Amino acid sequence: MSASWTIKEAAEQLHPAMTLDEVRALVLLFAVPVLGQRRGRGRPVDAYDQPALLRAHAAVIAYRRGLLHGVLVPRSAAS
Repeated sequence: MSASWTIKEAAEQLHPAMTLDEVRALVLLFAVPVLGQRRGRGRPVDAYDQPALLRAHAAVIAYRRGLLHGVLVPRSAAS
């Protein structure tokens, strides 16, 4: 069985960090598959494919860094 994370586990483990809402958005935007459910004290919680979450996170962070680089670093006159 492949490794899996709940939304809460992903928010705790990802670096740079993301909020629970950001991880939920990541799951929806990148259609991260549910691998199963985990039982806790309350109702079962979906567990998502960890490698897919890591790839989605990497894509978002790369995009964020690109945006920040474009805003913070002046473009040359040739661009």
